[in-house]
Amino acid sequence: MNGFGSPAPPPQAAKAFVRQWWGLVRQRPAITATLLDSNASLEFVNEGGPAEGLVCLALGANGMQELTIGGLGPGESKSVSVEPPAEGPFECVWGCSDVRGRTYVGSYDGRHTRPLLVPMSIWLRRG
Repeated sequence: MNGFGSPAPPPQAAKAFVRQWWGLVRQRPAITATLLDSNASLEFVNEGGPAEGLVCLALGANGMQELTIGGLGPGESKSVSVEPPAEGPFECVWGCSDVRGRTYVGSYDGRHTRPLLVPMSIWLRRG
């Protein structure tokens, strides 16, 4: 009893309340991409928090392609046309920002999924 006639909440409820209160419940974007062979497009799905300024660099038959996807909300998906490579595996990386301006990168092969410590403009700087 907590003095008000009701039992104290279990520890799991207290932890869940604190996570919601402080906004720590999966605020970072979780972007995955799938190459759809049927129409040569790349489908992006966001399974996390809101993603802003999603941009992809893909290696195609005629070199590097820059694909601008834009914003992608939680649970949303968008497809963009892509030129697959003439031979070899498909390769691409993407980057986006969360609502706090932190930059995240990911790759098609799944090896790179982490936040960056530099702004998106520096990551995509053109020489």
